[in-house]
Amino acid sequence: MRPGDSFVAQPVRSLQTMLRIIAINNSRVSKAVPDGIYGPDTMHEVSALQRMSGLPQTGIVNEATWNEIVRQYGPASTNVLQAQPVEILLEPGEKIGHNQASPYVFLLQSMLTVLSMGNAIIPLPGHSGIMDDSTVAALRIFQSLSDLEETGVLDRESWKEVSLQFTLATLLQSAKMKQNSPGD
Repeated sequence: MRPGDSFVAQPVRSLQTMLRIIAINNSRVSKAVPDGIYGPDTMHEVSALQRMSGLPQTGIVNEATWNEIVRQYGPASTNVLQAQPVEILLEPGEKIGHNQASPYVFLLQSMLTVLSMGNAIIPLPGHSGIMDDSTVAALRIFQSLSDLEETGVLDRESWKEVSLQFTLATLLQSAKMKQNSPGD
């Protein structure tokens, strides 16, 4: 990428957006607006990143500069961008019963653990990824508290309710932590 060429397309806007995300985490890089034009501001940002990274300061994005931008963007984006929600929904009719293994069971066990911290009636489940006795017991009690049929089987309806209650519990827990944090 060289300035002077026509860069009104998305690749330049993407480059500028990545540089902006990096800049939010690093005050040594300026935060220009991603306008899709490779002009003096973008050259300045690229030069600053090159200087900071020990690369030749050309203001031009060559392969080494691009690789450095990508390398810095990954960690910077996790610090700046909001996490995307995990949207998992069992298929209609899908059921996970006693002694069955599933990646969903790991998630169920984690969510039930959080829910048990806020409600002592829900026993701690196992953490094996298998619908073991303790997970079935925790799910049954959760189902009872949620006015669901107490099957101890993970089905679509139970999954939706556990997910909803987990989300609410974590939001409440997060709000409490913010209230109690020093400096607020």
